[in-house]
Amino acid sequence: MSTISLSIKSAKFTSLFFPLMLAGINILSSPNILKAQPNETAMPTTFSISTNLLGVVTLNPTLDAEYSIYKSLTIGGAVWWEVREVKDRWAEFKLTYYPLSENMNKLGVSFTGGFHTAWKKKDAKPEIIDKETSATVGVLASYSWRFLKENQLSLTPIAGIKKTFSEDYDRSPLMSIYPELKINIGYVF
Repeated sequence: MSTISLSIKSAKFTSLFFPLMLAGINILSSPNILKAQPNETAMPTTFSISTNLLGVVTLNPTLDAEYSIYKSLTIGGAVWWEVREVKDRWAEFKLTYYPLSENMNKLGVSFTGGFHTAWKKKDAKPEIIDKETSATVGVLASYSWRFLKENQLSLTPIAGIKKTFSEDYDRSPLMSIYPELKINIGYVF
């Protein structure tokens, strides 16, 4: 029985993961991303670390980090760690493409994959299980503004969705779709 449910869960994950992976491969195969144009110099290595202002206010911090791997492409990750009234915690890896500018500036589109854990809420039905962890896939859109003399400070609103994979959403504390909204402030170096 567990093999059958694991196969169904894997099929659901695979049906979303492979299209996202193919989109990422398509982005990586674009000649404009992988190499500098003839009259351009290569993009310097850039790293960014940021936190969600909304999470700071509610004492549920997030931490985001990005590292540029090509002119308009970064890899990174994010962690949400609730401190008070813990209902959810998650971690995700992301691949971000910046079509309008250099790394970590202006419009960004991200493909994400990670894990999400949800705990039973106090007012939940008795049949809801106490805790469940699931793999996730998602997409994010962001727009980053840079400030200060060397553009080291960034302000970035981020919005998107992610899909979880549960065997039984009727008994799970997980939602099938989670919206994501952050307003990050960070340092780029």
